[in-house]
Amino acid sequence: MKYFLLASLSLSAFAQTFAQTSNKPIYDFASLNYAAEIDPSMNIDGLTDQEYNQLIHRMFELDQKYRRLVMKEHKDANGKITLRMDPKSEYWKFAKVNDKANRTLFLRLLKKYKWPTQPGKAGSSVKAWYIAWHSPIEMKREIYPFMEEAVSKKVLGARTLAPFREGIY
Repeated sequence: MKYFLLASLSLSAFAQTFAQTSNKPIYDFASLNYAAEIDPSMNIDGLTDQEYNQLIHRMFELDQKYRRLVMKEHKDANGKITLRMDPKSEYWKFAKVNDKANRTLFLRLLKKYKWPTQPGKAGSSVKAWYIAWHSPIEMKREIYPFMEEAVSKKVLGARTLAPFREGIY
């Protein structure tokens, strides 16, 4: 019995470490749960601008990873193929646990460092917008003032606020 517990703990620790670098879904066999691929309680003290931007990029990758995996080809009556979300996909479970970890970490980062400032379509500022967009309404209300400040500093375009304003008020 004690060897089983030791093996379970070792597997759990390995899964959490591996989750930070893997491109595949992570299943935590020890707790029989899906495991987030980013630690929302990680130490964020003293991040440089570059480290902050890299972390936002990683969070964006996770945000998009499972959304891409749940896409399914759909052929319409004219034979045109489009991609649609598959509500039955198992990957939604992974998306849910990773979204929750991302949101928790994102709000901590915003409170400590404000909105990321890396410009351009591939910059952390735009990627942060996507992370915010996939947040529930309550969190969008918390995030919105940070976005307003980013718009006033010309880090985000003014039209990026409209979808949030419409959705939360």
